[in-house]
Amino acid sequence: MLDRVRLITVLCLLLQLVVCVMTSDEYPLGINLGPTSITAAYVNGDNETMPLVQTEGTLEYQEHMKQLLADSELRRIYIDGQIHIKDGDDYVLAPESVPSYSSDKAEMIAALLHQVKDQAAHYLHRPINITAYSLPRGLDSVSWKHLCDSVFETNVTILNFSPYRSDFLDAVRKAYRLDECVGFGLREGCDMVSAFKAIFFIDIGRGGLVNLWAGHVDEVVVRINEGDHVVSAYEYGKFEEQLPQILRAFMDEKMSDGMADNLGAVILSGDASQEEMHAIKQTVYLALPESWRPLLRAEIDPSYVAAIGIARIVKRHIDNSCFPEKDDFNSYMKDPLYYDVFEDKQDYSLEETYVDYIPGDEEYPFTSKMGCELS
Repeated sequence: MLDRVRLITVLCLLLQLVVCVMTSDEYPLGINLGPTSITAAYVNGDNETMPLVQTEGTLEYQEHMKQLLADSELRRIYIDGQIHIKDGDDYVLAPESVPSYSSDKAEMIAALLHQVKDQAAHYLHRPINITAYSLPRGLDSVSWKHLCDSVFETNVTILNFSPYRSDFLDAVRKAYRLDECVGFGLREGCDMVSAFKAIFFIDIGRGGLVNLWAGHVDEVVVRINEGDHVVSAYEYGKFEEQLPQILRAFMDEKMSDGMADNLGAVILSGDASQEEMHAIKQTVYLALPESWRPLLRAEIDPSYVAAIGIARIVKRHIDNSCFPEKDDFNSYMKDPLYYDVFEDKQDYSLEETYVDYIPGDEEYPFTSKMGCELS
């Protein structure tokens, strides 16, 4: 009798082990590399989202991200392997003084990503690989490629198919399913292009930094036209007075009648302190026109909304029947130990593709569905 009990116990433990291994492979961990911190979120088999980790970036990381965004104002791009900059409506070969980046920052980024991965594994009580990531909006092609290569070289994940890299705004809206008709309360299967919905993005950063964007969206693209992004700030402790002024000025000056009439959502994100963000939610709500207040999306922790959005993107790919056709090597399930095997099989360089594209301009090819219906 005792041997039978022991046998059943061993079999139960083995079953738990198998389930844990299968689960760690099946469900995605998404991360957002923000200007000051890195966040990670997880989507489980019941499609429930779990904010897991928020890791403060080192001073070196924060300065590097700040520099990448500042350099991106040059709107650099690779053409035939060489950096070009925008000159009017054309691109010209960049002078040697134009910034480019070596790979020495990869070690710094790797240390943070491994820290995030280890903390996530600790909370989940099982190993898990980073499956996808989102990067700040406003990076040009050179900064974008530098960060993508840096993440890839960390060996923390070998996944580098384009659907699993996203810009911040696209990840944020997908946390609320605002790449689908149902997310806007429209009938399922409607034509998102014809719906012509707009989103007002409000991102509140540390030290009172405020980033505001407004643009039209469809299933694939977040279109932010030049001039529809404003960076501002409020003085410490004065957000209740100054933030409404900043929001109203943006709404009056940047949001056209057509965009206001087709507004489908107002999304709040940011990495301000939790105590401050709680009060900011109420301030933002009261600053909006009364007819817009029901459109405010702030149910998800604003610090994690981008990480949750990018995790949802991959979860929907994994769940979809066409996913294996787009990932012949099942690379989302491979351990980083397989990095060398798969490195030569994945086209992760932007140097020879999308040469006419600047991240942050209207089209955003990195968020393409690759012909795979996700809904």
